[in-house]
Amino acid sequence: MTDKHSIQAEIASVQGFLEQIPLENVIDRMSFEARVEILREELLQAQTKPDNPAVSVFFDGPPVIGSRGIECGFAGKVLQLYAEAVQSKAADIDGKLKDGGQVPMRSQHELFFIHKQAGSFGFALEAARPDLDSADAERLKKAIKSVEGLIDGSLKGDRELASATHSTQWRVIRKVKQFMHTCSEARTLFRIGQEKEFIKPDSLVQLADAVRRLEGTKREETLILAGVLSGVVGGKRTFELTIEPGDAKGAATQADSAISTPKQHHVRGGIDRAIDHEQVKSLKDLLWKNCEATLKLSQVRQTKSYRLLSIKLLDETPGDA
Repeated sequence: MTDKHSIQAEIASVQGFLEQIPLENVIDRMSFEARVEILREELLQAQTKPDNPAVSVFFDGPPVIGSRGIECGFAGKVLQLYAEAVQSKAADIDGKLKDGGQVPMRSQHELFFIHKQAGSFGFALEAARPDLDSADAERLKKAIKSVEGLIDGSLKGDRELASATHSTQWRVIRKVKQFMHTCSEARTLFRIGQEKEFIKPDSLVQLADAVRRLEGTKREETLILAGVLSGVVGGKRTFELTIEPGDAKGAATQADSAISTPKQHHVRGGIDRAIDHEQVKSLKDLLWKNCEATLKLSQVRQTKSYRLLSIKLLDETPGDA
């Protein structure tokens, strides 16, 4: 329950007592009326403050005894892994997450267990620090959504997961994989989300497939490719690059195998959000010209997904994006 909801509930409770006190009992009513005024001021302040980032997680499996209890070792482990995934993604969004070492700004992105959820055994988690500022709150909301997107993509398919891993550090993906692997090992299903929007595996088989999909996810690779920009769809933010044999430059071994073919072929994908709408429109000026494109390659098992980071003419004259 948020601060606003708890204050509203207390106002209703105090007003209920007031209604039972006769109007002529002025002294008896004064303290209750004063309390209502204080609560209304607190509610006004709470309404000007954005809701704290929050998420609910439910579990159903051998470690769970209905809605009564959950095995401590399992609950502690999975909640810690989930919280670490969110903290890592929040630092990733801020551009401060590195391949190793401590996760930056962990204390600013902590989630707290605030109460047990009704129904099958679940937890309400919230960024409950009173000193949480709006920038950290917004970062946490995005991180929670991004982690949900990774879980959802892993449950749906290789292409969906490849798309969800775009712009996500490997450390975040690893934490999500560990969270889902722990649930799968314990033969425990979960639901995760807010209000009525929940992501969940429908079966243990789907959960196990999602874990294998995450295990088959490789680190993003940066590719520099030479080719002809043969298509741009601005509304869908997609591109097509026609590649001649041997036109990869500076690609890592893993990524190189994705584009080294003896025949002409096409690389298609999305355009990175860092390229704004006007820049996307200007890409049409480069159509059917020899260009050098910098791409990110995401790979889940055999499914590859490309994202255009930048592009310029091969004569080294910079393009418009």
